[in-house]
Order: sequence, then structure tokens, then C-alpha cells
Amino acid sequence: DIGLVEKKFFDMEIQKYVNKITVQTSAGTKTYDYENKQFAQVQIHSKQINGANVILEYKMVVTNKGELPGRVGLIEDDLPDGLTFYSELNSNWYLSDGKLYTNALATEEIPAGESKEVTLILGKKMTGDNVGTTTNTATISMSSNEKAVEDGNANNNTSKAEVLIQVSTGLIRWIGITMGIILILALIAFAIILFKNKKLPKIFMFILVIG
Repeated sequence: DIGLVEKKFFDMEIQKYVNKITVQTSAGTKTYDYENKQFAQVQIHSKQINGANVILEYKMVVTNKGELPGRVGLIEDDLPDGLTFYSELNSNWYLSDGKLYTNALATEEIPAGESKEVTLILGKKMTGDNVGTTTNTATISMSSNEKAVEDGNANNNTSKAEVLIQVSTGLIRWIGITMGIILILALIAFAIILFKNKKLPKIFMFILVIG
């Protein structure tokens, strides 16, 4: 034994998710839970799209993938065009030069194999012309440990989540109802043909028509 000490690996990972979307329109408020999806979509009826307010709740999960306990001093979030930052809803975040930052985890040591979470709430005011996909990216800007070992895997220091907002006309719903009616009428017609050919008992014919 010559006193050599094995250098342990240090690696902090971030994963960004869409946690919840709330849509406020003239018809009321609807909330959609997504349970950690990196892609989520909502539809707003064409009659309600103008003036609709969409609240996006993101969750960022920071996981220690290495062997050393450590801290994440700063997380940076790229505020996409068209989204609004609400300081009153994000006490741990601040806006600077068009980007969002949080040091909420700076004083919390994350042991190897464990995770910590932070949330971010942003809003989007709909006009009818700004539908489509919004991509939001978060990055670990600063991380540290007592051994002063650098993060050995920069590939997992950034993560993105996407939200697709679409206009709904209700056409798909009516197509589904129409197809269902056509199918029922076709079955009844087929049953009538079998009945006339004496291939379907009267009782089955009665049940089918009543049903």
C-alpha cells in the first residue's frame, strides 16, 4: 500500500418535465396533469383561443449519478419567446438578460444516487397566431463537491421539455360520432337482411333494434 486513493466520479444530471398545464378560457378553467412528460400537448377550441391564458408548470429533477455527494449551485433556464415569467409564482427564480436562474439547491447536498426537485411556472397568452410547439431548456450551470472533482459527464447537464398547443374545431369529435351512427345503422341493416332470409331469430332482431 503506497497510499494511493482512487479518484471517485462526479456527475450531476438534470431532467426537465412538463408537470401540469392549466388552460383558462372564457368557457372556464381546465387543468391537465402529465406526470413527468417531456412532451405534452393541449387543444383549445377555435372560439376560445383568442385571449386564452395557458399556465405551464415545469419540474426539473437533479440526480446525482456519480459517486461523490455534491451540490448544484445554479440552474439556468432559457426563457422561450412568447412565454411570461411570473416572479410572484417563482420565489426561487430570477430573470436576468432574458434568462432565468435559480440557486434553490445551492445549500442542499445531494448524496450519490439521490435526487432533488425544483419547479418553474411560466405563462402564455394566446392570440390564435401563436399556437405551435414551445421548447424550454434547462441547464446545470454550476455544480461542486468537497473533493473539487469536475463533472465528468457534461452530456446530461441539459434537458428540454416541449409543449404543443393546438387549435381544436371539434371536427374530430363529430366525425367520430358520425362514424359510430353509420356503423350502428349498417349493423341494423345487416340484421334485417338476415332476418328476412330467416337466418336471424326474431328475439335477436328485437334486441338488436332496441339496443
